[in-house]
Amino acid sequence: MGYLFGVDGGNTKTDYFLFSSEGKLIARRRSGTCSHEAFREGFVMAKKIMSEEIGIILGENNLTPSDIDAACFGLAGCDVESQHMKLVEIIKEIGFKKFVVYNDSFIGIKAGTTKGYGVCSVNGTGTCCGGIDKNGKVLQVGGIGGITGDYAGGREVARNVVARVFDYCFRMGKETALKDLVFNAFGITDKFDLEDAIVSKFISRKIDYNQFTLACFKYASKGDEVAINILEEMAGHLARSVSGTILSLDFDDEVEVVMIGSVYVKASCQILNDKFKELVLKYTKKNCKFIILDVPPATGSIIWAKELYDGAFPSLEKRHEIIEELRK
Repeated sequence: MGYLFGVDGGNTKTDYFLFSSEGKLIARRRSGTCSHEAFREGFVMAKKIMSEEIGIILGENNLTPSDIDAACFGLAGCDVESQHMKLVEIIKEIGFKKFVVYNDSFIGIKAGTTKGYGVCSVNGTGTCCGGIDKNGKVLQVGGIGGITGDYAGGREVARNVVARVFDYCFRMGKETALKDLVFNAFGITDKFDLEDAIVSKFISRKIDYNQFTLACFKYASKGDEVAINILEEMAGHLARSVSGTILSLDFDDEVEVVMIGSVYVKASCQILNDKFKELVLKYTKKNCKFIILDVPPATGSIIWAKELYDGAFPSLEKRHEIIEELRK
């Protein structure tokens, strides 16, 4: 029996999976982030954490990294080639021999598409877009901040909510019902206390930003013009990244676009999702099939490891077996 290993390393948590080469779950483990971007020590700490966590899950099964036949690492912070090469080096040093490592957006493609290639748009805590075309060429658009148009994700929604309320109070912005929500969250009643509250509570991260993200969808569904505008602007940023990815790679007329992340999946109204789809179709002029991923993105890491092991993308039946193993 051979062994497969998959890792989904996000900005907040990391899932480690050990499977048999036949697609049966042997063990799983969840821990905090292993992203080098989360630590002052950077790649040094990322290697330390991954080594420890991998050592635990494999050690409990009397295995070492050299016993693994194929592995896939989907890691947040693997955004540019210099980062990719450093992470490849780290994984080799840990002891893996046959593996792939890419940004975690790419494993969404393996988890959600029917052919193993397409585009994945991440809209969770943060945002990123990855594409794999029919020839296996990969491209990542964004993932390194606003300079590359990363104006999406839950934190960005929350930031925009507070910014638009500030605009309303001081910069001739449009009136919005979000003002009362923000004032209540900050514990203020006077607009002249708003700037201090932003610095002391929001920028310093002493308040849960999720409440602002959820409120934006809630008020948008009620017709608040400012809330709707925030979501539609975000849809525009997401759509341009996805469309640019599609047009920069080699796809036929039909393209599968996987949508992952809580802002897509848990949306209480469909304004953002609908606008995103509308714009991608407009920009690309292609027959795009949109897939909101309803299985753990980590599924893609094992499917990719299985593809690496077999030398071919797993059959639909085998992919379903892997998905069911993780679901149960």
